Amino acid sequence: MNQENATNGFSQQQPQQPRVKEISDLREIIESYLIYWKWIVAAMVVALVAAGVYIMTQPSIYEFKASVLIIDPKNQMNELSILNELKQVGLNTNTKLATNEEKVLKSTHLMKRVVSELDLHTTYSRKVSLHKEDMYKDSPFRVTLDSAMYVQLKSQLYLTIHRKNGGFQLTGKYDQEHFSELIHDFPATIASPAGPITVVKVPDSPFADHTTYVTIENPTTTAIWLANVGIKSEIDKNADEIRLSFRANNIQRGQDVLTTLIRLYNRDAVEQITQSAAFTSVFIKNRLDLLTNELSVVEQKIEDYKQTNEMTNIESDAELLLSNNLRFTENYLEAEIQLQLIEYMEQFVKNPSNKNQLIPDLGLSDRGLMNVINEYNLLLLSRKKIEEGTSDKNPVLVTLNRQIEEAHSAILVGITNSKRGFQMSARKLEDQNQQFRGRLRSIPRQEREFVEIKRQQQVKEALYVFLLQKGEEAHMSMAIATNKARLLNEPDEAKKVAPRTVVVFTVFMMLGLIFPVSIIFFRNLMNTTIRNRVDVERLTNLPLLLELSHNKNAEPVFDHRSNEIANAELFRLLRAKLQFVLSGENEKVILVTSTQPGEGKTFVSINLAITLSLLDKKVVLVGLDLRKPMVAKVLNLSSKEGVTSYLAGQVSDYHELLDTTDQYPNLHVLPAGIIPPNPNELIINERFDKLFEQLREEYDYIVLDTSPVGAVSDTYLVDRVADMCLFVCRSEYSDTRNIEFVNRLNAEGSLRRIYLVVNDVDFESHKYAYYRRYGYGYGYAYGNDQVAGTKKK
Repeated sequence: MNQENATNGFSQQQPQQPRVKEISDLREIIESYLIYWKWIVAAMVVALVAAGVYIMTQPSIYEFKASVLIIDPKNQMNELSILNELKQVGLNTNTKLATNEEKVLKSTHLMKRVVSELDLHTTYSRKVSLHKEDMYKDSPFRVTLDSAMYVQLKSQLYLTIHRKNGGFQLTGKYDQEHFSELIHDFPATIASPAGPITVVKVPDSPFADHTTYVTIENPTTTAIWLANVGIKSEIDKNADEIRLSFRANNIQRGQDVLTTLIRLYNRDAVEQITQSAAFTSVFIKNRLDLLTNELSVVEQKIEDYKQTNEMTNIESDAELLLSNNLRFTENYLEAEIQLQLIEYMEQFVKNPSNKNQLIPDLGLSDRGLMNVINEYNLLLLSRKKIEEGTSDKNPVLVTLNRQIEEAHSAILVGITNSKRGFQMSARKLEDQNQQFRGRLRSIPRQEREFVEIKRQQQVKEALYVFLLQKGEEAHMSMAIATNKARLLNEPDEAKKVAPRTVVVFTVFMMLGLIFPVSIIFFRNLMNTTIRNRVDVERLTNLPLLLELSHNKNAEPVFDHRSNEIANAELFRLLRAKLQFVLSGENEKVILVTSTQPGEGKTFVSINLAITLSLLDKKVVLVGLDLRKPMVAKVLNLSSKEGVTSYLAGQVSDYHELLDTTDQYPNLHVLPAGIIPPNPNELIINERFDKLFEQLREEYDYIVLDTSPVGAVSDTYLVDRVADMCLFVCRSEYSDTRNIEFVNRLNAEGSLRRIYLVVNDVDFESHKYAYYRRYGYGYGYAYGNDQVAGTKKK
């Protein structure tokens, strides 16, 4: 009979639509993880507990933000923003004011001052719950080193102070060296590998009874950390606004750092403005001293001239003539003054000792030259701020040096051009003076000579007054110097940024989910055994009749009349399916085998035979596993003889070898008997075929417990008398290669009409949810006793 026809539809695989199959595969993948839901939930609970513990071990971290507006100091002496003027004289720069000031704000020089003022290189903390809390200014102790010792610290100095024996025990560690001392009186000085340590107790501190942890590090290290990592900055593209941010685990510390940084930055800017004005004031004072001497000489010359020529009121005599040429005199005086100032400026710039010195503002009328000079001074001030906290190779410093050199060259060019212009003006005025002198020839010689002397006096007086005015301006700049940065937003708000409770719980919960899922994934990946009918159906097209439950009873044979044992119902279901399979005339021989020992073929054979006998049919169970017989042992049969005795001719009537049980009277058992040396020869014996001819005539069903086909070839020889083969595989035991082996046997025709049974499936455990969709209809009423179980032989 054709295989497909004999199965009565059990082997027919209904074609699945691709979309339905995708959904089914996805559901199977999900369910393969959901069967371990208890472990997954437990892992997530543990992860959430771990997240709570982690949060308790982490100190709270707050973020503080402040913003400042950089004021363009165009009205402050020697600090003009003259980008456009530099372009006019050929010196182009793309440096923005806010960008330069950002470098100054984050310079190590400025950070060192912040660290020193706030004592940031020393950290005080105490244990709160599972983490340490920064006490900052609330510490009950103040610990200091000698100022020279701080910069020599190679690593952090750790100290612990706690009460002991009426005093305070101080223990410390520095550079792998430990030290300890008991302190009774304060202030105390303690010797340590890092140098003498001074400990001062703060009176009435509420934390005196707590253990205090102190960490001291090199202030330069702290300043570098603040400049490079601790303080973040951002420049507004639309304005000269700098936004600063800083994170700290103490609210007061965070606010103090940003507030102090901005305050010291403004103080530093004011100091530099004052320094520039003071330098200009000194220069002007020196020039005024020289002019005072020169003016005294001229005035003495006028006095001597009047005495020599007995002149008393020559001014009134020449007043009319001088008033007619007032414009000439004013222009001539201005030209002389500017030319003299240019000469002063040229001497100062060309003097090697004044290299990299601020050029004083003498009030030249040439605005182009003054703009270049003021930009040069601004570049010098910027370089001075930046070079204190960085190396010569800093790209910003290199760019500033280049700009300073270019500005210095531009100044020399500007001085030359301005001097040439004033000289041309002077020559023009001199030509006009010649014409004026021609008109004065009619005037007495004394008057002309007096006018010449008087003009010299006026030039000196005008220059003296001009320098006095500039000196006063310098003094006023020192007196009214304003801050360079205007505080827009103070660091008042403390935003908690860590630990982020929601994020931490989410991450830990995801880890709690991923960890067990990963283990299940790799376990499934490495597991090569079959687990259920789904695995088997993926590997073969052979019909699978059903799955048998895991049997927890100590005995492999259970009460088949019970309605409270799952396997009793399952074997009744198997019996019903076999009745459809064995629907042909005289089809009654069922061969039961497996690939390897331990898969439960004997368990299936015995219990199947018992189930069939309950139909009031005559059933015989034949033990044909001649190499390792188990039927007699499982059923506790006392007879040592069996089918081998009949096949060997030692017993002529097989009825003498049959055993029966009182509980199942319709079941007869023909055990294997003594293990023969030649099982194959006995099976191919004519007596074997004759035996089954007689059994077919006498019994309604014949169940054969045969040898595993993967171990020996006996079963292939027995197959000639069988009507079907019931092939047993075992959950979590049989390898997937066993199914491939069965496929090969089917393709080769080594066994006829193969039907599969999956044994030892644990329905009662959490895995049952994975199989409920198959709808067997059993188990729901059996309670905790529905499944039996020790592992079957």
